[in-house]
Amino acid sequence: MMDKIEQVLEGFDNCIDPRYFVGDERFTSCAEQYRIRGIRAHATDYVPLEKIIFHPHHTPYGLVLRGPNKGAIVDSAVLGFTVSSDVADCLEIHGGQGMYKVLTPIRWDMALLGELVQMGKIAGLEAITVIPAQSVDGMTHENHARLERRYDFNALSLGFRYSRERDRFVLDL
Repeated sequence: MMDKIEQVLEGFDNCIDPRYFVGDERFTSCAEQYRIRGIRAHATDYVPLEKIIFHPHHTPYGLVLRGPNKGAIVDSAVLGFTVSSDVADCLEIHGGQGMYKVLTPIRWDMALLGELVQMGKIAGLEAITVIPAQSVDGMTHENHARLERRYDFNALSLGFRYSRERDRFVLDL
């Protein structure tokens, strides 16, 4: 299965589904400039992300959202995950520092999670899991509501169900 994940991520470069855009035509008119690509932290061609928190020792795989910023297409957000026993486990979702204008037109965290589901289907995974906000490293009283929207609400919106046994949101593929 790991070879299949490697293959899928190596060539993974998708446009964002238009349903994740918010607002009016000003935002959706540049939709083709937003893409999500796969990364493998242990690959020889891996380049560390700038201005985005990503822990390759913790999540060796990722999906990176790229978008337009000051005339260039830049890495703007990342979803990091592991794979074990045919299950991808999403452990981190981060927007990049200073990327507010790039990320504003889209539901970027939901788009990344939606693409993880698509990647999982292509790779033949059995399920996708998402860590709940309460278990995210660095969760505090101040950021709990934001993390709950980012992890819990997005997972539920995409059809995941919470499993107490796993302490994860689970979507069987």
